[in-house]
Amino acid sequence: MPDVKLTENLMKALQYEWRIYQELLKLAEKKTDVLVRHDTAQLSALTEEEGKLAEQSKQLARVREQYAAKLNEALGLAANASLEEAEKLLSEPQAAQLADIRARLKETVMQLMLRNGINQKLIENALEYINFNLELMAGPAPEASVYGKSGTEISTGGKRSMLDIRY
Repeated sequence: MPDVKLTENLMKALQYEWRIYQELLKLAEKKTDVLVRHDTAQLSALTEEEGKLAEQSKQLARVREQYAAKLNEALGLAANASLEEAEKLLSEPQAAQLADIRARLKETVMQLMLRNGINQKLIENALEYINFNLELMAGPAPEASVYGKSGTEISTGGKRSMLDIRY
């Protein structure tokens, strides 16, 4: 039977990781509002904060993986066995706690994935809008056709764009 302290440490790591993902979810929800309002300054600040939390999450994931590998070893499982397999071999109160925190973490990550999908679509739409406007400004200015006495089209000069681009 594994050391109780080892299982507790794994659950603590999972809880800390869950809290970070909760914070990331809150930031993602704020980011949606910021993207809708086109507030680039706030978007930059949120992205920076998100990066810090993502770095913390990476560190916690490494710690969690170490504890999970040690627990799996103690239970006689392969080091990379899933937590579900470990739950089956743990005593009831520990197995239930581990299942609970794992379910909460999974649910939060799913919500975060959905929110990030929405944010990605908003960013893609904004980039398409910016690209469309740049193409409008960089393209030649529309001009009406001018016809001569013979009925053929007469060129009125070089077509210029709104942007003066020189190479």
